[in-house]
Amino acid sequence: MDNENFNNSELEDLRRQMSMLQERIDKGTTISKNQVERAIHSGLGKVVKREVMSIIIILATIVLYSFVHQWIGMSTGLVWFVQLLMVVALMCEIHLLYEAIKAEQGIGDDLIKASERLLHIKKVCQVWLRFIGLPFLVVFMAWFLYDMQTNPDFLAVPGETAAEHLNAIRGASVGGIIGAIAGGLIGYFGVYRKQVKQIDEIRRQIDDLS
Repeated sequence: MDNENFNNSELEDLRRQMSMLQERIDKGTTISKNQVERAIHSGLGKVVKREVMSIIIILATIVLYSFVHQWIGMSTGLVWFVQLLMVVALMCEIHLLYEAIKAEQGIGDDLIKASERLLHIKKVCQVWLRFIGLPFLVVFMAWFLYDMQTNPDFLAVPGETAAEHLNAIRGASVGGIIGAIAGGLIGYFGVYRKQVKQIDEIRRQIDDLS
């Protein structure tokens, strides 16, 4: 009888230990889940901030461009081409900002929906780069160089000689090419690659959490 009571006592102790262990595991899982959710929110916050900064930069560029093109003397067709692209870029960034905000708000409710929104943002970025951004850059540079060579009002300064105007055109050509290449590299590595990498990391964390 004593042995039976002793065994029952041991069994009860074992059950209590297992229960305590399970509580610690559950608590650790909850802490780990909360840490992952905080990391996801932090990552989405960076995506949202990056979209906000992109919108601010585009708006500032539109305002600056409205003054600069008059001083440079760009042709009307090129002016409207650039303005159209800026408007499209602005609308695209506003859409991405909306999707990023909705994804951040949906983390606590629907992780799968949030992951789908992030995937949509990634695809839009890829489409923009391949079918709008790069083609625009090529067309703009070709048109810009052509306009410099054929438009007599381009960088025209009253009283300057033909040689001086030619030197100004050459300098603008070199500066334009360097600026376009530098801007393209900054946009690709400094914005696009970081955005895609951030989205992939967040989606991986969501997959681990769900």
